[in-house]
Amino acid sequence: MKEITYSSDPWFPSRKDTFTLFAAITHACNQKCLHCFAAEDVLPKNLEDKWWYDLFDQLVELEASRLFFTGGEPLMHPSFFEYASYATKKFIPVILETNATLITPLLSKNLVDAGISEARVSLDGANVISHDCLRGEGSFEKTLNGIRLMIEAGIAVSIRTTVNKLNFQELQKMADLIVGLGVSDWEIKHIIPAGNAKRHPELLTSSMERNAALDIILNMVKANTFPDLKIKLMEGTINRDAIIPESIKVASCPAGTRMMVVQPTGDLIPCGYLTSSVLGNITQDSLKTIREKWEKEKKKGEKFLVPEGCKNCKHVQICKGGCPAFNFCNEDVGV
Repeated sequence: MKEITYSSDPWFPSRKDTFTLFAAITHACNQKCLHCFAAEDVLPKNLEDKWWYDLFDQLVELEASRLFFTGGEPLMHPSFFEYASYATKKFIPVILETNATLITPLLSKNLVDAGISEARVSLDGANVISHDCLRGEGSFEKTLNGIRLMIEAGIAVSIRTTVNKLNFQELQKMADLIVGLGVSDWEIKHIIPAGNAKRHPELLTSSMERNAALDIILNMVKANTFPDLKIKLMEGTINRDAIIPESIKVASCPAGTRMMVVQPTGDLIPCGYLTSSVLGNITQDSLKTIREKWEKEKKKGEKFLVPEGCKNCKHVQICKGGCPAFNFCNEDVGV
């Protein structure tokens, strides 16, 4: 097996001036996840290839530190491998976001040949029941198989888990599974009531359940149960009373500053959840122009305010009030 390394994340930059672009090249997907935020924006057509290639050239000029291919399921886009090869030949670090169910030995080899050395996989349960209830029958075993195949090919795999009503009590079992797969990088976020999740309120966690999930995580770290597992807490995962050890990374929102998302339509948005906050379109303006307009109008300062309940929290300087989409969407549904 090849030696693998993980790149820095947009939520935890090595430098403050880093910029990451998430290219949602398609919203087509082979799964119909109950909690998918992209589901409400599914569109029948994708941008023409020329616009994506032009965008990748702009990323070189902007010295972007990372390019995430996401979706939907990016592997379903007919030009995915051409896009990835083009970007990596421009020396842009490329990360694939995938559900891993389509991965085969040949496809994992093709990923490596295209220059992809890192993938982030969605894993939402420690067993068939909790994972497949969200993502469809048979998806759990296919995802595990895809993870193993990518690791065997030398691709660094990190796991991202969406905590919900079905899995918040099994996080320690998930950690055991993840470590057993040979993965050492785990991002944990809470379900956000957007897209499909808004139509499935039975999946949403209460504040008590989110605190219970956090306690499981902190107890694992305190007991040093998985010493080689790097845990990253994303939106909605901490509370003002928690004591977060230095070994755990806590995310701060990079949306609109260190990170932006391009939709399959070409619309540029701060993050995948904030689909109504369109900053511009890459078929009409350059990425640089759109970013400069965003900064000039100070939209981040106006729209992404720290919630009242967070202002006196001792962690606010770290997480900046958590994920704006998590806070605002939860206000809409009264969670």
